[in-house]
Amino acid sequence: MRKNLKPIGVKLRRKLMKKVSLKRELIMAVWATLEALKEKEIGIRATYAIVRNKKSLSAEVEAVQEASRPPEGFIAYERARLELCNKLCTKDADGQAILVQGRFQFDEESQASFNTQLSELQKQFKSALEETQQLDEQVGALMQDEVDVEIYEITMDQFKDGDLTVGQMEVLVDANIIPEDD
Repeated sequence: MRKNLKPIGVKLRRKLMKKVSLKRELIMAVWATLEALKEKEIGIRATYAIVRNKKSLSAEVEAVQEASRPPEGFIAYERARLELCNKLCTKDADGQAILVQGRFQFDEESQASFNTQLSELQKQFKSALEETQQLDEQVGALMQDEVDVEIYEITMDQFKDGDLTVGQMEVLVDANIIPEDD
């Protein structure tokens, strides 16, 4: 019996794994796409590729999430701002805040009072807001950095019609997870 036999799938897996250089913002988009796809009932080969890619990208995703974590001072500011919004906003008959497209609603008198108190709050938390702005700029630059990651290719025949939206397909093609010549 021959001793140096490799399992049949090893050659195939190596061919489908490749190193690519991706901007971190694309890595985050790929991560969101893979998260959405894990909820779908897709074939076993595509599922395997999704799991492999998530494992490969997880360190970069965790690093971006950690770098994006807001400072404690900003969290305290945001709590105080939301309390102010809830205190002064227009409320419905049940006493619940009225939101339109995610924004608190104010009558004219409450809006003026809110603006004045918000200015005071912003002065009180000035250093935290400046720190957050600097963090946002740093994270923006971080997201533009290219990093080398190993990805596992997924071929189109591993998906059925309707498995991917146009946006998901675009992200996976941009990241070379689905090869353009496929």
